[in-house]
Amino acid sequence: MPVGVDGVSRVRGLGSVSIAQHTGVDPSVTLAERAAMEALPTLSRDANRVPCVLGVSKGAVHALAEAVNTGRIPEVVARGPVGFLASKLEERLNVTVVRSFVAACASSLTAVHYARLMMSQPSPHAPRRVLVATSEAALLPMFIHSYRRLGVLTQVSDTGYRGRPLHRHRSGFMLAEVGAAVMLERLDHPHDKSDRIELLNTAIACDGFDLIRPDPGMPALQRVADEVMANQAIQCIHPHATGTVEHDPPEVACYASVYTRLHPGAPLPHLYAHKGALGHTLGASGLVSLVIACLCARAKKLPPMPWLDDPIDTPLQISREAITLLPNATHAVFAAGFGGHVAGTVVRRVVTGDW
Repeated sequence: MPVGVDGVSRVRGLGSVSIAQHTGVDPSVTLAERAAMEALPTLSRDANRVPCVLGVSKGAVHALAEAVNTGRIPEVVARGPVGFLASKLEERLNVTVVRSFVAACASSLTAVHYARLMMSQPSPHAPRRVLVATSEAALLPMFIHSYRRLGVLTQVSDTGYRGRPLHRHRSGFMLAEVGAAVMLERLDHPHDKSDRIELLNTAIACDGFDLIRPDPGMPALQRVADEVMANQAIQCIHPHATGTVEHDPPEVACYASVYTRLHPGAPLPHLYAHKGALGHTLGASGLVSLVIACLCARAKKLPPMPWLDDPIDTPLQISREAITLLPNATHAVFAAGFGGHVAGTVVRRVVTGDW
């Protein structure tokens, strides 16, 4: 990166995804479409329309900015940035967006929770498959400056633009854009699928303490952690871990407190914070964590956290190096956003027969 680049250009240069920069529509559409195409089975594109639950915090804000500045793309003004994104996904994919959730950084995990509830209805009309999709592409000056004024961005300088979640001297997050999607499928005979990732539980809550900050005691997060971790031992926790000065210690302390109460004497889980590698992707970050948890479960390994040379104090296991996991490791994933929105889920890899 050249020296002396202004802050907005630096954020865009480091956090953007190349495939989305020259798209003919909003980059959030391209990112969500790319992810959904990988998650959708081939047959689903030719069969009946797949129900889709969308979870985003911003939506098609590039298109909205262009509509405001130039008068073009009036559809995004009429539908709103989230509705515009949903309509474009319906046009481009064989899906029907049945619900869109906006719950700050907990948006995409809230969508996972709703999709699970849809599929578990005691009804013959409950869908067997639901696509959950998300994308965030909000690298616009108004958002970058807003997060900077809130004091949650790390130093936007030639040497300091690096998020370090779970680090003792963390200073904030780096913004990034991403698309992610998962296909949830209800199996009436699970043993027919010998290698699968099971979604064991989901939960959501909101403490409504402040427009931005969570309640200092994090009661909503405690409730969600209590619900999703109560019935199974957890080997790895994927925290929200934004890397801001105020957030990481109480969040991690919440997990340690809840887990030791639920499972006294059990080995404490490892922590893995992906935002140090990928940046903060806002409402998409929860689903990104879920996808990473599934990949870690299949690889039986946690990636290294090379930025973590001086981790925060916690009784939970935390390491700079890669960690080898058990073949059937259970992962808990959490997301916590502005306004007190919280969501969590637990997944586990199940392998039958030979590995």
